This record gives sequence, C-alpha cells and structure tokens, in this order.
Amino acid sequence: MKTVLIAFVLIFIPQIVFGFDVNGFITNMSKSEVKRKFSPSVRVSEHEKETLVAQWQDGSYMSFNFCEDLLVSIQHGHPANLRNYTLLVAEFNGKYGQPFSINAGSRSHPNGQIHELGAWWSDNNEYISVYYMGLPDGESMSTSHQAPNKCFKVPR
Repeated sequence: MKTVLIAFVLIFIPQIVFGFDVNGFITNMSKSEVKRKFSPSVRVSEHEKETLVAQWQDGSYMSFNFCEDLLVSIQHGHPANLRNYTLLVAEFNGKYGQPFSINAGSRSHPNGQIHELGAWWSDNNEYISVYYMGLPDGESMSTSHQAPNKCFKVPR
C-alpha cells in the first residue's frame, strides 16, 4: 500500500514539488498571483488568453504562459550581446551541468538572414534555455523556464 501511495505522489505531484522559481514567479502560480507581483510602473498586458507580457520602462520584458490558469513557462528578455550570452550559459552550466542540446544555425527571412544559437538544460521537472538570435535589424536574446503541462509540449 505504501508503494502505491509513493508511486501516485511521484506520478501526479511532480509539477508541484519540482519546477521553476524565477525571481519569485513559481510553477503553477495563478495568473492573478503573477499580476499582483508587479509594481504599478510595470506595464502588464494580456496578449492571448494564456499569455501575459510585463514590460519595464527600460525596454526589458518577461512573458508568462499559462495552462488552465497555472504558470507553466516564463521567457525573460536580456540585452543581446556575446558577453551576456556567455555569462548566462556559464551560470546555467554551474547550476544544471552541461546542456542536453545545443542548436546553431541560420535561416532565410524576407528581410535577410537570421542566425540562431540556443542551449537547453533539464533539471527535475523543468527545461531551461538561453536563446540568441542575430536578426537583419538587430539582435535578441532570452532565457526561458518551462514546466511540463497539458497544453503544449516542452521544451519548445
């Protein structure tokens, strides 16, 4: 009986026990809890039913994805440059070990070439990435933290 209970807990509770905590935003927080964490100077908007975007006056942003009103993914924009990318990769290597996947490539876009470099880690019930894009008109870089959920496959 004890074995069945332990198996049940390990199968059905991991999203609660494991997952991300990014600046106090924790896996499975409700959308209203996430909204309450922001000061009035931060602009928070709902882009889709399941997505909130918070934008600061300096241009930085965080995007929050929800599944059935529970937080399952955070994307955080960072100043895009090689130094920041290297520091984030080193930080995540220290926390999570070597990435399980690295992707580098280029693709055509009507406005020019897009160059991409991404690294992905896994820890407990969380997927973490650092993603850099060289765009025709600039650069973009973000980190993401994703938890398994019923609404979309992770990592994505």
